[in-house]
Amino acid sequence: MDRRYQVFVSSTFEDLEDARKEVSMALLKSDCFPAGMELFPAADSEQFEYIKQVITDSDYFVIVTAGKYGSIHPETGLSYTAMEYDFALEIGKPIVRLIHRDPFKILPGRAIEQTDNGRKMLGSFREKLKKSRLANFWDDPKMLGQQTVLALLDMKKRHPSVGWVRGSNAITVELLQELETLRKTANASIPSKTETLVGFKDLTAQTEISIKVASAEDLETGNVAGVAQIDNDAIASAIFMSLISNSKVLDIGQAASDLLTDAYQFAKKYHKYEHIWLEISYEITEHFLHYLEARGLVRGTTSSSFGSSWQLTPRGRLHATSMSSRRYIK
Repeated sequence: MDRRYQVFVSSTFEDLEDARKEVSMALLKSDCFPAGMELFPAADSEQFEYIKQVITDSDYFVIVTAGKYGSIHPETGLSYTAMEYDFALEIGKPIVRLIHRDPFKILPGRAIEQTDNGRKMLGSFREKLKKSRLANFWDDPKMLGQQTVLALLDMKKRHPSVGWVRGSNAITVELLQELETLRKTANASIPSKTETLVGFKDLTAQTEISIKVASAEDLETGNVAGVAQIDNDAIASAIFMSLISNSKVLDIGQAASDLLTDAYQFAKKYHKYEHIWLEISYEITEHFLHYLEARGLVRGTTSSSFGSSWQLTPRGRLHATSMSSRRYIK
């Protein structure tokens, strides 16, 4: 079945017009349709709520950044581009990061921040983006087309998404009902593992999470360089929010790891590495999923050769939406 994918493209606007054109053309050639700034160039608080919905409805998220931090939201003090990225990260959306290699040395004055505060905020945002092992660097807009295509091929393989299909090819209501009946029948024959897998006593304890480091050459696997003691409530929240856009255990764990990495303050000894991140293991991810299941926020479906599949319950989705909305209210 032919599928098309919606990709949200986030960037500052006027200074990256050529870059956005390269990315958009690459997306169109890759059976994707771009969504982003061209649809709503005027940013305000009310419009940002709509932008959040477009990001949620998109299959993938691409951020392009260079020498500008962008327009500042009056309430959060963050740029709209930074807020879009934070929201995509929070809901576990698969993200392609396209970061200019060295904007302050390469770009002309009109294309970079002119104030010390603007440069400081851009520098902090760049460091935040570079934390991810999935960061791509560019110094010429013409590089972005190929980088976008390759990154999307990798994303489609590692984070397959539902996408969009022609109405004539869509699954029918009758087939959905039949599949749901089969799922319920299969689930009824499988004993629940919730009680045996939920081992920690409460959310005031902590769990050891691996700290991984890598150079550009070994990003695929990285190396364990240490462990971090992370609060159980932070892990549970990250896994819970990752369920908004993910269903497979590996994808949920990866999205939750990105959320925790973004919030974690790494010790100085790790700063020498090009990429640093926290990585939640498959076992820990399932452990917390069963904890959330026991509280009625998520539910698992029949295990298969591809692993367990998980989704938010109606109660869980309502709670997750509420948490996302409060994220940007001071």
